Amino acid sequence: EDTDTYMAYLDVCEIVRFLNSIAEKSGIEWRLEIEGSPFGVVTVSGPNAEFLGNISGFLEMFPGNFESLRSRLREEILAEWADR
Repeated sequence: EDTDTYMAYLDVCEIVRFLNSIAEKSGIEWRLEIEGSPFGVVTVSGPNAEFLGNISGFLEMFPGNFESLRSRLREEILAEWADR
């Protein structure tokens, strides 16, 4: 369960990098919400302070020990859990 939660966090980070890349190329501004509540904005200059504050607390919303996972590369974890 800890690995699934941590990988969801890394997936969110990958999605934001993608949105930031599109914003840089096309000038699109992405306004993100969770269940109708503002989460933050990604613009050509990157995620705003609201987004960064919200994402920094993502893992703290879930029970679990993520410290051992933080030191591992995303690709390494994906390879280990390829059957999921």
